[in-house]
Amino acid sequence: MPVTGANVPSSLFPGNKMARSIERLGGVVCSGPFRGMKGVHDPQGVGFLFPMVLGTFERELHGVLESALQIPFERVVNVGAREGYYAIGLALRLPGAETVAFEADSEGQRFLTEMATRNDVAGRVKVLGWCGPTELEASLAGDWKCLVVCDVEGYEDVLMDPVAVPSLCRSWMLVEEHEQAAAGIGKALERRFSPTHRIVRIWQEARTVHDYPLNPVLKRLPTQSWRPFLNEHRQYRMSWLWLEPLGQKG
Repeated sequence: MPVTGANVPSSLFPGNKMARSIERLGGVVCSGPFRGMKGVHDPQGVGFLFPMVLGTFERELHGVLESALQIPFERVVNVGAREGYYAIGLALRLPGAETVAFEADSEGQRFLTEMATRNDVAGRVKVLGWCGPTELEASLAGDWKCLVVCDVEGYEDVLMDPVAVPSLCRSWMLVEEHEQAAAGIGKALERRFSPTHRIVRIWQEARTVHDYPLNPVLKRLPTQSWRPFLNEHRQYRMSWLWLEPLGQKG
């Protein structure tokens, strides 16, 4: 059962305190680059939902995102859009851009559509299904200033290929690496794009309680009730690549 900010099963949280806290926040992001975004939910569970609502989800990327948001992108392509955290958040922050959100799962497509409607960006967000190299190239082709956000559980080895998808050579890209699913993918992507992009690797950092906004909801809770959610329930240390095309003006 999907978990939503407004309807969280109390049994998922110690002593029911966390459930009541998420309910008080109402699924509205309370900090970070997507502050104010409504209707946040996560079909993968509360380990991600808690930091999403707090606005600290993947906080290592916040600096890159804020820099990217200064660029007048005309199109955002989010592959592996899942529940819409990035697709809808970027649509809100980039009102001059249209967003293409690829999500293979039909339930995820429904979440994306609902979240776009709640945030009044449905007219600028196109929700599509499976994305292979052909579909990605079709979404990028043309005289667009494009941002690609990719989280595809190892399929980036196939998808992030400048030969199969030549428009990637002029696109800005934020790619989550999945070494456990595609061994050596990070180095492979660096080799593929080093001729055309400036590349920065970003590593997941450990969290402490001091990294979280002490909003009125959290102040009511003992830290031990939400400490288990600090590191977003990741089983291994994540990394991302931020790729800026050489010779392109932001």
